[in-house]
Amino acid sequence: MADHPYAVPKVFITSPKPLRDRSGNALLNASHPMHTLTGENGCTRICHYGPSQWHPGVYLYQVVVKVRIWLEVYENHLKTGYPLDKYLSTAPER
Repeated sequence: MADHPYAVPKVFITSPKPLRDRSGNALLNASHPMHTLTGENGCTRICHYGPSQWHPGVYLYQVVVKVRIWLEVYENHLKTGYPLDKYLSTAPER
């Protein structure tokens, strides 16, 4: 996190590795509907703040809250099969 707070921190789901969608597909590619970015080292990278939303005033606890929400919505995806963007807004924040 050498670029913190000036760059969006990368967030990875490291277990299970790789994280899979309801159909069993690995979530390692960038996907707008699933709110994921390209994974690294077999780990799923989740999207929490876009570059245009990020600024040095965003606190790490805000990132943690968004990660928690992503995980809760992912659990809904496993139950319903709906992609995460059905539940998550992509509206700009400021």
